[in-house]
Amino acid sequence: MSAPSALPTQRVRIPFLRLPCFVDGDEVRYGNGARQEVSSSEAAMVRAVFAGGVTLEELVEIGGLDAGRDTMEATEDLARVFSDPRNAIGVLELEAPLDPEIIVVEQGYGGVYVHTVELFKELRKRWRCLLLSPVEPLFEPEPLPDVLTLERLCRARPELDYFTWVQVVRTLVKRSRCRLLLVTHRSQSLFLFDVLQRHRTVIYCDGYFDGAFRRVHDFRLDETEESRRAVLEELYYVIANGPPHFYGVLAAPSINVRMLMAGAYSLDAAVENWCWGKEQHEHFTSAFPGIAASIKLMLPFTNPNLFRPAEAKEREPRVLFTTTMHNIHEKGLPELVEAMTKATEIRTRVVVRQPERLPKIPARVLARMEIGGVSKDAMTTLYHRMWVNCRTSRSESSPMSILESMTCELPQIVSPIVARQIPILEDGATGFIVDPDDSDGLVWALQRILGDRALRDRMGRECRRRANQLSFEARSGEFERLLA
Repeated sequence: MSAPSALPTQRVRIPFLRLPCFVDGDEVRYGNGARQEVSSSEAAMVRAVFAGGVTLEELVEIGGLDAGRDTMEATEDLARVFSDPRNAIGVLELEAPLDPEIIVVEQGYGGVYVHTVELFKELRKRWRCLLLSPVEPLFEPEPLPDVLTLERLCRARPELDYFTWVQVVRTLVKRSRCRLLLVTHRSQSLFLFDVLQRHRTVIYCDGYFDGAFRRVHDFRLDETEESRRAVLEELYYVIANGPPHFYGVLAAPSINVRMLMAGAYSLDAAVENWCWGKEQHEHFTSAFPGIAASIKLMLPFTNPNLFRPAEAKEREPRVLFTTTMHNIHEKGLPELVEAMTKATEIRTRVVVRQPERLPKIPARVLARMEIGGVSKDAMTTLYHRMWVNCRTSRSESSPMSILESMTCELPQIVSPIVARQIPILEDGATGFIVDPDDSDGLVWALQRILGDRALRDRMGRECRRRANQLSFEARSGEFERLLA
C-alpha cells in the first residue's frame, strides 16, 4: 500500500506561558518566587493558558477584550500584546497538520525513538499520522512528512524550550479529534494525564516503568478537579526546572507524590498499556492488578526488508557492539573489553552515539576496536557484515539493535536481563546467554561463534526466522482493532 500524501496544514496560534506560573487568589505566582497582583480577567486568562488547549479567540472572550469590537480585531490586538517578551503569556504561531487519525507523542532519544520512527513510517502507509517529538527523527537521511518537533520550532524561535513544548503538545492533543493517541514513552504520558481520557490512548512503556506509581493507589488519592490542578501545577514546575536538554518528566518517590499521581492517572486513563519486555510486563501486571487487562506485552516491531542476502555473504569475523544510550557502561561494553584482554584475536566494531562517554579502554584493546557513529543505512550494512552481536547489558529493556540485527541473520550474545525482556532469544539457538560477571563464559561464547561459520550461519537463520514473527505486517491487526 502506498503512503498517503502529507497532511494539509493550517496556521495556528497557540497561547503559552513564557515562565512557569499559576494563579493563587488574586496573584500570579512565578517559579522564580516573584508575585504579581492581577485583575480577575487576567487571572482567568493565565489559568486557561495553564490548563492548555485554549485558543486566542477564547482568550479574547475570557479577558473581556471584545466588548463592542470585532472579535478578529480584538484578537489581533491581543496577539500584539502577547508578543511583548515581558508578558507572562505569549503566542506561538506554527503550521500544524490537519485531522490526523493517529497522533504519536515521543520523548526523542535512544532506541525507543528509533523504534517509534520505524513504527511511524509503517503507520503512515495506512493512516493519516502526526509525530510530535522534541527532536528530529534519528538516523533519517531526509526529513519525514507530518512531523512536528521542538528543534524545528527553535530554528525560528531559539528561546523556546521543553517547557514550551509541553504546552504546545497539550494544546494540539486537546484540540485534536484523532482516533488513536499513541504515547511511546511513559514520561510523556505524565504531562498529558488529564488529557488522555479525551482520546483512545495507548501508552507504550519502554522498560523503565516506575512501580512507585502504585503508591497513589495505596494512599487512596482520588482524581478530583482540585487534585488535577495541583498535579498540573507540579508538573509545570518540575518540567521548567528539570535538567537541561532532558526531554522528559522525572517521576520518583524522591520528587513527590504528585508526580506519581500523574503517572498513575495516565496508566488508568489509557485503554491499553504496552510493555517492551517480558520481565517488565510481569512486574507491571503484578504491581497493578486492577488494570491488568489493559497491560499487554508488545515487543518492538521489526522490518523483514532490512535483510539483504547478497550483503550477508561478505561477513567479517568481527563482533558488533552498539547502543544509542548515554549509560554505555551498563550496556556490556566494559565486559566486552575485559573479554578482549583475555582473547587477543577478537576484533570489534563499536557504534555509539556519545563516544565521549566511553569507559577507559586499554591501548592494546583499543587497537583492535573500530569506534564511531554511522547512519541508519550504514548501520544496516554493519548488521550484514559483522559476525555476531554482543550485548551483555546490566540494565536493559528491548534494544532495537538486537531485533534489527537478528532480522539480518546476526547471532546474539546477550545477558540474562536482555533475554528475559526478549523471549525469542534462546541459549544455543539464537546465540548464547552469558552472565555479565562471567568473563570466561563470554570469551568462550565469542570464540565458539567466531570459530565456526556453520554454527554462526545456523544461529543467524534462526534469529531471522524468529524476528520476522515480530514484523509490523504480522501485528498490524493490533492497530486495526484499536482504530475500529
